[in-house]
Amino acid sequence: PSSLPRSTLYRVEAIILNHRNLGEADRVLTLYSREHGKLRASVRAARKITSRLGGHVEPLTRASLLLVRGRTLDSVTQAQTLDAFPALRTDLLSAARGMHAAALTDRFTEEQEPQTAVYELLEETLRRLNAGEPGDPALRAFEMRLLETMGYRPVLDGCASCGRTVG
Repeated sequence: PSSLPRSTLYRVEAIILNHRNLGEADRVLTLYSREHGKLRASVRAARKITSRLGGHVEPLTRASLLLVRGRTLDSVTQAQTLDAFPALRTDLLSAARGMHAAALTDRFTEEQEPQTAVYELLEETLRRLNAGEPGDPALRAFEMRLLETMGYRPVLDGCASCGRTVG
């Protein structure tokens, strides 16, 4: 977070929303944490076979990360998997639903604006998908609750223009 001085180490528990490749072996992660909201951080040599961090920073993983504040991007120096949501890695449809929830979280949130409710909602949804609950109802519930949390609550029981109830 920008409020911390340079070269400051800080620990964060976060869900990895996605990653993109940087250079030959590095990755840039998009994380969502309870304390700091959405963050971007680099992981050096994450794509190398010998990387000790690579497996801990995969999308849809809840991890405890030690980051050091950098000039443009914070860097991950340590990572420990807290929950890998293993069922999401064995079922393609569940993985797609989880990635959809992660992508919506990424699109609807701003960097460094913590929202505990969004973090808890995403974690709960990934747990439900991992437990084998029917995916479509869990995903629709996530979408509706995310919209409501972000201030875009849809009106489903009446006309949005005149206020007349439907039915």
